[in-house]
Amino acid sequence: MCIPLSVKLRVLSSACESGVVPTMKILLAIDSSAASEVALNEVAVRPWPPGTTVEVLGVVDPSHFLDVPQLVEKVTQRTEELVQRAAERLGASGIEATPLVLSGDPKAVIVDRAGPMNADFVVVGAHGSTGIQRFLLGSVARAVVRFSPCSVEVVRARMREAGGRRGMKVLLATDGSECSLKGACSLA
Repeated sequence: MCIPLSVKLRVLSSACESGVVPTMKILLAIDSSAASEVALNEVAVRPWPPGTTVEVLGVVDPSHFLDVPQLVEKVTQRTEELVQRAAERLGASGIEATPLVLSGDPKAVIVDRAGPMNADFVVVGAHGSTGIQRFLLGSVARAVVRFSPCSVEVVRARMREAGGRRGMKVLLATDGSECSLKGACSLA
């Protein structure tokens, strides 16, 4: 039996309003890029279900520093400061946030962290690298989308360039599950 979309949307809307939807656990992976700033802003302004928690993750990749311990230590310290500021900013928006810094390949660390924390949603910024750069370095966002155990949103800086918040086109596919309901409510 095919249920009309308008009926499904009314059901999702009433579930969101009645508070039936469980809280969400969000993993926000950031670095010092403009794309991460846009991702942070997006998480801060979105109307999440009450009780939603965000883990702000910064990843230090020591392979980029040619085994210079002082440099790795300095980058780790700056990353700790970055995720702390981001968590405080989310807290000021009324979102409970916890900072965390881990070491390793960002692609693997982000995906590996989403599982143990039981993340419902991962948010990452897209740097927009193309061509040879993407081929040689790979795309963290692409790897997270491909291998994450939960839904992923890739936030692109160019969506916000024209000044302020613009409307978005969103394709939302649902299967009626609790996770789909959580995703729909985060967009409602």
